[in-house]
Amino acid sequence: MAYLLFQILLIVFAVLAIYWELQLFVCDGAPFLVSSNETSDHAQTLLDIKPNENVYDLGCGNCATLLRFRNKVPKANYIGIDQSPFAQIAAKLNIFTHKANKNVRIEKGDFMSINVSNADKIYVWLSPVIMPKLYTKLKKELKQGTKVVSCDFPFENEIPAKIVETNSKGMFGKRLYLYIF
Repeated sequence: MAYLLFQILLIVFAVLAIYWELQLFVCDGAPFLVSSNETSDHAQTLLDIKPNENVYDLGCGNCATLLRFRNKVPKANYIGIDQSPFAQIAAKLNIFTHKANKNVRIEKGDFMSINVSNADKIYVWLSPVIMPKLYTKLKKELKQGTKVVSCDFPFENEIPAKIVETNSKGMFGKRLYLYIF
């Protein structure tokens, strides 16, 4: 009986998770995707993260990308923003298991309403739906010289400083766009 109840709760949780993620994707254009190691490594090279810099991942999911960045540059400050409760739980668990809570944190909420003016570097992997609004937000908030790397989706009508093909084996995460604001 307890096993059956556990299975039912697991199914309900899975259905709610799928519903929440689909709702976020349809409304905000930010599905839950995890960058491959190859893509993360190329993004880190483009961002050129230095100690004490503030590095954001907008729509961070489980924070795997920020944790990979942290492995190579442990003395920077890493901030992930995600509004999905499931992504937040996964991110907090990931941060805890990597013993990274000293300089990696997750902020709950919509990254469009959170001020990122203290960012030195930003990584995003969103969708074309949100990119025009995000560009407007970043143009207003970011200080001159802030680097932004976007995975797969460029800012419309903006010329990137650099484009890198990642050779990622997956279906996604094939191209990175570097912008310097």
